[in-house]
Amino acid sequence: MTNPFEPARVALVDLADPLPPMPAEGVDGRWHRRVVTLVQVDGQPIGVADLAVGTGIGPTGVADAIWEALGPEVRAHLGRPDLDHLPVGGLGRARHARVPDVPATVVVATRDRPNELATCLRSLLDLDHGDFDVVVVDNAPSDRRAREVAARFGGGLVRVTYVHEPRPGLARAHNAAREHVTGAIVAITDDDVVVDPTWLRRLCDGFSAAEHVGAVTGMIFPAELETPTQAWTDVHAAYNKGYERRIVGLTDASDPLLPWATGTVGSGANMAFTVAALDDIGWFDDALGAGTPARGGDDLAAFHDVLVSGYRIVYEPAAIILHRHHRDPEVVRRLTYSYGIALSAHLTRSVLERPGSIVRLLPQVGAGVRHGARTSRAPDVGDVPGLTGTTWRQRAGMLVGPWSYVRSRRWVRETGRAA
Repeated sequence: MTNPFEPARVALVDLADPLPPMPAEGVDGRWHRRVVTLVQVDGQPIGVADLAVGTGIGPTGVADAIWEALGPEVRAHLGRPDLDHLPVGGLGRARHARVPDVPATVVVATRDRPNELATCLRSLLDLDHGDFDVVVVDNAPSDRRAREVAARFGGGLVRVTYVHEPRPGLARAHNAAREHVTGAIVAITDDDVVVDPTWLRRLCDGFSAAEHVGAVTGMIFPAELETPTQAWTDVHAAYNKGYERRIVGLTDASDPLLPWATGTVGSGANMAFTVAALDDIGWFDDALGAGTPARGGDDLAAFHDVLVSGYRIVYEPAAIILHRHHRDPEVVRRLTYSYGIALSAHLTRSVLERPGSIVRLLPQVGAGVRHGARTSRAPDVGDVPGLTGTTWRQRAGMLVGPWSYVRSRRWVRETGRAA
């Protein structure tokens, strides 16, 4: 028997700082008895604590609850096996020599979501990075609202450039930003996210984690968990890739699904590339992405191309964004089917462009199926009306993906390539 779902507020708490109280009432006026908390130590996530706050708890109660949930993780992260509690006043921050910020351009593609775009841009303008600009690409819009939002946010210290891309397709939108990029790093996110103030700096820092890094991805955490559908999505979409930094390359034996199932290293809502790596791979495939017959896969293909070009990808969990998952189960069902189409469309593309890769790909199909079966056995989030059998819809979509990619390539030819 499953437990009934209870809505939760989402919070980020850094143990380096004095611990805050957790009232039942949030800043938005809504009341919650649960607070799902991403716990960090000096900016590094170490785990999630589901805090029962009842009518509210003070800093001591927060310290005790987090310690009960994550005490071993705190000890391991700090290398302090003798630690037996969390100080309410915080653990203190380490002194880090601040290196000059790498010039970067943040690209946000949008379509007919002006309110979400405004929230995203507001968070981007609060970044602690000192050398960046923003390019908003309006993809096949039905009105001028995104243009007006971009203009409203473009009058400050951070330059906000508006680009109109009339042809639909997320990859096309990202490619349309190419001639407007001013930085050495291109960071890409979606219009329905809120970025952590350190997000861009953490992404850029990831490029110095190893030699020949071409891409860095970060953590995607839910912005809210108000509905069972959002809780289901957070578990089954596997946005959270873990709490440890990973550095992967083409010869990484620890992940047999690479370079094909590149969703294990990141997602398109939170990714960054060097301009040099993007130029080497020819940027994004116009036949992939939301808005095309392939319905997605542009991020997977870009990660694949970066790896087979000899670059490494770094997953940096400290580069955090908050994503507002869909509340409507029917939308999630359609998206899950689309994700299946996108995955096999991307795999079809990789075989068509490198026919010899099928020799290496076929033996991994079984591993991929087993991996999918493991990730579909998610922790219990309660009964979710409308989502029964949804994971099978993704597998059904995979059967359609190859033909969808062929259609999408023809569609690109008919509607015109990027100039």
